[in-house]
Amino acid sequence: MPSEEEIEAEIKFKTAINPQYLPELTGMGFSFGQIRREVAYAICEERLLTRGIDVKMSEVEKMIKDNPAQFIEPATITVYQALALSQARREQIDVELRATKPFNTVATKLTQDTQGAQKRYAIERLQEPLKSALADKPVGYVSGWIDIGGGQAKYSVEARTDAKPIEMTPERKEMLRRQLALNYGQQANDLSRQVAERLRGADVRISEDEENLNDMWKRFKDQLAKATDEPSTSPVTGAPPQ
Repeated sequence: MPSEEEIEAEIKFKTAINPQYLPELTGMGFSFGQIRREVAYAICEERLLTRGIDVKMSEVEKMIKDNPAQFIEPATITVYQALALSQARREQIDVELRATKPFNTVATKLTQDTQGAQKRYAIERLQEPLKSALADKPVGYVSGWIDIGGGQAKYSVEARTDAKPIEMTPERKEMLRRQLALNYGQQANDLSRQVAERLRGADVRISEDEENLNDMWKRFKDQLAKATDEPSTSPVTGAPPQ
């Protein structure tokens, strides 16, 4: 397992690439402890997959030079979304907007989106109906009600950015070097299958008074068998080892 210092260094590395790394994760409900555990797991997985693989920085530089289109930051649009999942909430939002309250204030207060009111989208990746409703709209535009995923929403365009080349900082180049190594490692080693093989052959013992766990293991064992394309043969015994 990586040390606490290595975990902290990795978090700082990711934050140097994306300053919103921690705010985005905590905004999605992850605790700092959960984030650190996920980072530790990712470090272990990367080490397993890239063992013996050495990608030189010269290969990274060549990739950047030969594929400039891959290193473009897409045009984006930042909006506030007021999502209503009921007619009552929709009417409440309309009442506050008619009272000339700022859209971002109303959206932040009343949206029923659990991930918050402010959204930032890459314009080229917008899907309908948002693409038609927002893609070419100027800052300050406020949409009507749009049907989306089980509810309706209004949007206010807050900011737009044009497409531009990504600044390839030393941290971004190092991340690209590591990603290339991971890609090579994944081609050479099927880590998921290796883990499934080990679990499939494990001798799992569950006490007789935990029938629900026994049933859960049997279902999980069948899924492992499918993952390895072989019949499940790992033993499950109903008594603890003596």
